[in-house]
Amino acid sequence: MCKIRCSGLVKPDASIRDNNVNHQLIDDGVAESGTDIAQCEGLHHSTVNELLRLTLLEPAIVQSIFAGQQPRCMSLRWFQVNPLPANWVAQREIVARFDV
Repeated sequence: MCKIRCSGLVKPDASIRDNNVNHQLIDDGVAESGTDIAQCEGLHHSTVNELLRLTLLEPAIVQSIFAGQQPRCMSLRWFQVNPLPANWVAQREIVARFDV
């Protein structure tokens, strides 16, 4: 059951940075799952769960995104069509090939 006021926190076109809000809702116990957030926000569960996958990004990659220093072609759309491995070393190798 969603314990948050539905306020448009999750949008299908949300930025990578905005996704951390959704993950924090689950970590804090405010929402039980991505499906819970999706129901509250009127979105399809796959949209939110796909965004939550980005919480598995290597911390240095997340920091570069927060600092606005990510490669130009790194976008939410890129992550949607190019799933990253869970292994952080492999993630860094993939990101190193951006904008080369």
